Amino acid sequence: MADLFASGRISDLIILVVFVEALLIWFYNRRTGRGPTFAAVVPTLTSGALLMLALRAAIADLSWGFGSRCRYSFR
Repeated sequence: MADLFASGRISDLIILVVFVEALLIWFYNRRTGRGPTFAAVVPTLTSGALLMLALRAAIADLSWGFGSRCRYSFR
């Protein structure tokens, strides 16, 4: 478990969970017509995924440019 945090792989796992969550929200809304629309949740899910990428860059000791591009990609 400590290796997941030390290598930054935990953020990859969280990004995968965010992606699955987006698919489930889209599928639920398309199937039932209830719940939030996919367009309403995409900005929130995308910002969360990009923050996880920035965290992974910080943990993996990548260049500061990569992390800043993840954090400021929507400006």
